[in-house]
Parts: sequence; C-alpha cells; structure tokens
Amino acid sequence: MISAIFTNMGLLELVLLGALLYWLFGKNVTRAMADVLSSLQHIYQNWERRCHQQGKRPAMGSGDEKQMSSLGLRAYAAAKRAAQRQFEESAVTTVREQQLYRAKSAPLVTLQFKSSRRAAPLCCSHCTPTSRENGKSRPVVPGLEVRNILRLQTEHGFVTSYFKHIIYHVWEFHAFPYPKIFSSVLKDERVLQAVQKVARMEMRESTGSELSSQEEDEEQKEEDEATASRLAELIRKHHSRAYKVLKTMGSNLNDFLLRLTSYVLYKLLPMFLTRVVVNREQVQRIKEAADAGIPLIFLPNHRSHLDYILMTFILVNAGIKAPLVAAGDNLNIPLFGWLLRGLGAFYIKRKIDPTAGRKDLVYRAVLHTYMVENLRAGHYVEFFIEGGRTRTGKACMPKGGLLSVIVDTFMDGVVEDALLVPVGINYEKIVDGNFVREQLGQPKVMESFGSAIRSIWKTLNSSYGMMRVDFNQPFSLREMIDSYHNHNLRSRAVTPDATPTPDGLLHRSLSFGHYHVTVPGSKKLLHSPPSSSSLYGTDVVVEEQRHIVEDIAKHIVYDAIEAMSVMSTNAVAFLLLTKFRAGTNLEELAQALDDMRLDVRSARLELGFTGDSVDVINHALSILGPGVVRRERLTTPQGDTVAIKPVVMVPNVIELSYYANTCLNIYVREAVAATALCSLLPESTLEEEKEHFVGRDELVSRCLEICSVLQFEFILAKPCQSLETLVLDTIDDLQHKGYLEVDESNFQRRRHFSDDFDSEEEADFVPPHVCYSINKGIEYRKRLGFLCSVVRPLLEGYAACATCLPSLAGQQVTEKQLLERVTAECDSQLRRGFALFEESRCIDPIRNALRMLEKWEVLECHSQDRLKVYYLRPDFDSETAVAPVVNRLRSLVCSAPQ
Repeated sequence: MISAIFTNMGLLELVLLGALLYWLFGKNVTRAMADVLSSLQHIYQNWERRCHQQGKRPAMGSGDEKQMSSLGLRAYAAAKRAAQRQFEESAVTTVREQQLYRAKSAPLVTLQFKSSRRAAPLCCSHCTPTSRENGKSRPVVPGLEVRNILRLQTEHGFVTSYFKHIIYHVWEFHAFPYPKIFSSVLKDERVLQAVQKVARMEMRESTGSELSSQEEDEEQKEEDEATASRLAELIRKHHSRAYKVLKTMGSNLNDFLLRLTSYVLYKLLPMFLTRVVVNREQVQRIKEAADAGIPLIFLPNHRSHLDYILMTFILVNAGIKAPLVAAGDNLNIPLFGWLLRGLGAFYIKRKIDPTAGRKDLVYRAVLHTYMVENLRAGHYVEFFIEGGRTRTGKACMPKGGLLSVIVDTFMDGVVEDALLVPVGINYEKIVDGNFVREQLGQPKVMESFGSAIRSIWKTLNSSYGMMRVDFNQPFSLREMIDSYHNHNLRSRAVTPDATPTPDGLLHRSLSFGHYHVTVPGSKKLLHSPPSSSSLYGTDVVVEEQRHIVEDIAKHIVYDAIEAMSVMSTNAVAFLLLTKFRAGTNLEELAQALDDMRLDVRSARLELGFTGDSVDVINHALSILGPGVVRRERLTTPQGDTVAIKPVVMVPNVIELSYYANTCLNIYVREAVAATALCSLLPESTLEEEKEHFVGRDELVSRCLEICSVLQFEFILAKPCQSLETLVLDTIDDLQHKGYLEVDESNFQRRRHFSDDFDSEEEADFVPPHVCYSINKGIEYRKRLGFLCSVVRPLLEGYAACATCLPSLAGQQVTEKQLLERVTAECDSQLRRGFALFEESRCIDPIRNALRMLEKWEVLECHSQDRLKVYYLRPDFDSETAVAPVVNRLRSLVCSAPQ
C-alpha cells in the first residue's frame, strides 16, 4: 500500500513530503530525500537515453512505463548502489592485503628519531629553562591523551543522562568574577594627558597660537576668556570622544551569557563538527598555571571566526576563567557584535590612524589603558598575534602591537609577571569557507548581519569534520625578557658598508659565522621592523624594547606552529599536490601517507588522526569534497582500483593548497637545502644523472640566500637559534639519509694532509671545503625532487614578481595595478611551461615578494590618497640595473632531479 502511494506521487507531492519530514525530523531525512530524487533523475535520464538509442520509447500511461517508474527504478538504483559499495569495499580490501603482504615481507627496520615527542609540547629550553622544568610532562594513561569536549561526562542515571547539560550549566559550571574597569580607564593619567594634548594641538591649528606646556602658566594669565572657554570646550569634546571610543571598544563579559552560550554550543556544534579535541595534559597544565594567580595571555594562530568562540568554550568548560578577546571592529555587527561582546570580545579598529601621517592619540591612549587596567584587575587576555586570519593556510608573520602593550605593562611594574600561552588551532575543513576569491585578487567582502545569518545557516547544514586545539606550555614573560638581556639573544648579522660588485649591482654583505652572503640592498637579513599599519599598533617604544617584542612575537608564532596538529585533510592534500599531482591510486597514496606519518613524528609534531591509512584517506576525501579531489574507477591489468586525482586548475587548486600549506613547515628546511643544491647544479646533471659536485660553503650561502627570499613566508628559526647552524644540520641530515654524496677523493686528499700531524685532535680534522653531489639512486632523486616541489610554487610567484620589475622603470603604479601585472605574468609563465604550479599566482605570496623587494631596497612604497604606490629606487630605476635581481630570483626556480 505504501509502495503504491509513493508510486503515484508526483513531484509536487514529493517536495511537500520532504518539507514535512524536515519540519518533523530535521535535516538528515531531507538530505536522504534529496539523494533519492537526484538518483531517480539520473536513472531516468539513463533509461530514456537507452530508449532513444534503441529507437523506441514506451507510450505514456503504458504498463512498461509504470513498471519502470516504480519497481524498475527502485531495483535499478539499489543495484547500482550495491555495486558501487561492493567495488569500493573490494578495492579497500585489496589495498590492505597488499600493505599487509609488504609489511610482512619487508625487512625489519629500526626507526631512529631526533628526539622523542612528549604528550604535550614544552617551551624553549634556551629562553625559558625554568618554565620548561616546572611544567614537564607527567605520565599519561594510554588512550586517554585526548578528549572530545563535545561529549560531556556525567554520572549514569536517567535524569543525568537526559538533562546532563542543564544540570552541568546550572550547578557544576565554574563561576568567576569579571570586574568592570570602565570608569578607571577614563580617569587614567595617560588618557587625560592625551585628551589635553589633542585639544591643545587643535587649538593651535585653529588659532595659530603657540600654547605649550612650558608656557602654560604665563599664557593662562594672559589669554582672554574666549580662548580659555574654547580650550575647555575642546577638552570636553575629546574627553567625550574617549568615552565613545571606550564604549564601542569595551567588553561586557558576564557569567550568565557564558553559561547560556555554552549550553547552546553543546547542542549546535555536533551538527557540523564531529569532534572538538583537546589534550588532557595540556589543559591540566593551563589549570595549574591559572592557580598561580598570574595573568594568562593566550596567543593562538588564527584560521576562522569560530576561533573566538571555541577558545572561550574550551576554557570555561575546563574550569578556567574566560579571557578578554581582541577582535576586529568588522565583527561589531548587529546582534552578533553584542553576543561576542558578552563573551569577552573587545573591538579594535582595523586602521587606528585614519589620516596618514597623524596618530590618533586619544584612541591609542584608550586602547593602551584599557588593556593595562584589565591586566591590573586580573583578567586573562587573548589575541591573535598574526592579526587577521591566514589566507594561505600558513602562519602569518606576527604583529607586535598588543604584545608591546603587555611588555610595556610588565616593564612599568603594573603586573609582576605574565604567562604567555601559544596555541595551535586546526580544522579538518575550514568553517569560514575558502579564501579563493581573495587569493585571486578580488577585494574582501565585509561582514554584515545578512552574511552572518547566511554563513550560520550554511554551516549548520554542512559537515566540517574535526577541530583540534593544542596548548603549548605556558612560559614566563619575566624569564623571557631576563634571558634576552642575559644571553644577548639578538645576535644578528653585521652590516658593513655597501660596496659595488663586478656585476654592477649594489650589494650589502652579510656575515654568518665564517660564511659570507650577499643580498641585493639588504641591511639586515631576516629582521623586519613591526608593521606600521598593524591592527594593534600602539605607542612607539624604544628600539631595544621593540627588538624584544619582535623576538617574543616570532618565538610565539614558532611555538604555535610546533604545537599545531596535522589533520588528515592537510596530509592528503599535501601529498596530492607534491607527490601525486598527476594522480595516483589508493595503494600508493596509502603508502605515502604511512611514510609521511614517520616524517611528522621525526619533526616532533602531532598527528590529528589515527587509524588505518586507507580509512584516513577516504575520510579526508569525503571532507575535502569532489570539487578539489576526484575519485574514479580505474581498470588496470592487475584489476580494478580507485584512481585519485587532485583538481589542479584555478581556482580549485588554490583551495586545495590552503590545506596542503599547513604541512610546509615539516619539510621547509630540507626543501631549502634541496632547492639550493639543484639550483647550483647544471641542468644536464639533473636529467642525465651525471656527477657534479658543489662546495659546502657555496651550498650554505645559497641556502641562506633562499632563506632571505622566503623571510616573509616562514619563520625558519627561533630568535634564540642560529640560522647558519640549522642550515648546516639540515645538510648533514640529508647526507646521513643518503640523499647527498660526498666527494671522497677530495676528502682523502685532505685526510692524508692531516696525517702529517702528530696530535690526535689534528688527525681528526674534518675538511671545511667538503663537496656534495646528488645520489644517483632513483629513490633518492625522487625524494629530492619532492623536496624541491615543496617551495617551488612560492619561488615561481617570486620569479614572476621579479620579471615585472623592468616594467616599473621610470614610472609609479598602484598596488592593484602591480598585482594585476604579476598575476598576468604568472599565467604567461604557466602557459610557457616555466612555471608548473597553478597556485603560484596566489596574491598573498606575491605581496610578500613585494615586501621582500622593499627589504632589499629594490622597491619603494608610499601611500597616496589611501592607495599604495610602488616604484623602483634610484639605484635600480632602469632595466639594466634591475636585471641582476631578476636573474637571481629566476635562477632559484630550478629543475628537479629526474
């Protein structure tokens, strides 16, 4: 009977039935109905096409059509689904059997890693040894290292099972005091002085009188009542503005809204996130640090707007006080701005100084004082040290504005100490959607109430997999600053006078130990001053304190990267874009994922996934979706298998590269060394496996040069580490792994020379001029080719940017015009085959290339009518003068070993 009812139903009745089922049972039934309708449509089209091919079509109302529209369609659809499931299961079974056979037949290999990775990452042993010793990891019960916080643990029982969330948020939720500091900010001396100073400046501009603090007593006696009244009016005006600024900026954190929002999130988050995972030991260390009574400063990386809410959600449900969160004023939209304010958000303008060349002293004073008073009152603070969300998946360079306020607060003695907590946040699939539109050069769409509603509706009706938060070990700000002063952490390169070179290009020499590198126009390698356009820019600090803030900021970003877990989508996307860009089968991809797990563990990073590699790949592909990765049935002589191929056309490949870029930090140091070696070897050596050696000094110098090129892409070393030492260690690692070969004849000659000495110490002499070549083994050459492909997309974009430099000779162009030229050049190089990676045309790396050229003093940039204008500096303002820079950057885009 039911079958007959569904058979006689028309399209309108099916739509109405779907709406009724959605109202009754939610979105899952609706999705099922949509799948059924799409399957029926596909089956009907195939059936109709076969009928046309046979030259016949059943008459409307005939028995054949009725049979096809009911039992025939259902049977055909069921058979197709069963065949697809059987094929996928057989393919997975075949791959697992092959992996098991390979594991049993392969010889036993003892894996050796640089150092064991603890369950929770520790802070730097050089900068903060005391903090590291105090928070060392404790034994953790296997299987209980991580916890899904969406699963609330309560006692068994009918009432506690069905009303556990209400019971928890009413009786068990931890309540903390959140004092208000509104009035104390307006009464602060810093704010009052800023108001008076701005009033005097405006008075001087309007009347032309010179009213200064030194002449205030004398001028006060002589000025007339109108001038005094005008000055008092201006003071009241700017004091009123300070009140409005604070009113717009200030947070309204309260316990009731935290409880209510936490309860709602327990109901909403499972609708689009499968798990929200934290490490138990890491959370326990944060709770112990909170018990010390020292302000905690949470410094997470920034990937999604959901970061604001989930960080607070995790902390309050772990029994930790909710922090005040610095947010951009673009999020201060109706309703949602009020909600975020009640959860601890305080809003900061994207551009603090609206007029170029003039500082908004009142706003800066209110912001500085607001943060200082909150720290004095015992509030915790959270802000994203990268500034905005990453558009590429890589960590952004830090902005030290708000961090400088924290350091200034400590220097002034407002707080005795503060504990800095780097945090790594990662998602299997980004909740905000992709940033492809912005990476193609289109302007960002500003947030609004309507867009927020649409985004929430889309999010609740989608699946984004798992989200994971990893807390690095808290470390003392006092200890970090003391370590800076005691050990002189900022041992940077010495910069002698600029001298011309034989090629006519102005260079500035940089010394790294006994190595010597020349970089065009560079003053200090890998040292960039804090951005003047930073979202969090505040008062100018002394140069030494600026250096301290910059070092701490880079250390924090480095630690956050080290703490962040690698998700399944990151690993699969990375392998597809680097190793299997032309496509592969499930077996090869599973084997590559197994190898990558060893690389992640060797790099002392955490995996955000477990289980069999085949299951991990299938899960990651379902999360990424068919828009960026395609799965097809492939028939081979060995049998049927599943072919997996990334979609490498723009814009799909840009979205896939977002997830792949998270894994770049695992291989970037080896990739720099491999690229440096291949760029120094003749192309014939790479293709025909000829033997050609490169000197150690030359290789190290080229590695440091590539590091200087990529200085705005990666933080390759902590401020307390020597980049030269890391480069040497990386080269030695590649040699020990067999990828590089040493010139034995050169080594033996120098060994015989050392045998002439009597001293044993002199007999152990290692020649400083060691020469390297590529191992001829095909597996080693493939590995070096893979490493070169890790950073080549970035170098291709930089080379395209350099190619456009001669067109700037004698003219000025806006940033938009220059970016259009560079992207057009990227497209041209892709068509000509010079560039191989479509993701090289992303806008953010191109902007970093322009910053690098500014650092090299090749380009100059200034603001004109709120637009950035670029032009060549006088030393490079001709095609001849800029040619060496172009050739140098293009030479880094080298061929990989075949």
